[in-house]
Amino acid sequence: MHPPMRYPVVISVEDDDGSYAVLRELLQEAHPDVRVERARNGSEALKKLNGMAQDPNVDVRLVLLDVRLPGMSGFEVLAAIRDNESLRRVPIVVLTGKAEEADRLACLEKGAQDYVEKPWDLQDLENILKAACMRAGL
Repeated sequence: MHPPMRYPVVISVEDDDGSYAVLRELLQEAHPDVRVERARNGSEALKKLNGMAQDPNVDVRLVLLDVRLPGMSGFEVLAAIRDNESLRRVPIVVLTGKAEEADRLACLEKGAQDYVEKPWDLQDLENILKAACMRAGL
């Protein structure tokens, strides 16, 4: 008897409905077998991620993280993910309208794989998501 197949999940931590819709569409078009989950703020993201990390049927493959979130910032979420033993190796791509070089460097130093500024060029975004998905084994 084979163990049940773990299904791949990408979680988008994004409070903006329009941005989330674009991300979800791009991901599902390229990877129809991947489940795209959403969290609207940092505390919801950490709660979902912790739950998914404990679920033997779920394989969290990628986190798409906005920096400007209600309540907890994306920086705090990034640090919390990197401090979590079961999540620290999950690739994180920061997608944000906060376009300051110091913020970009801080995210990359804290373990983000990439940093994309809004407004997005759709082709650039698609290429970055493709690269992130390849690194995530999708």
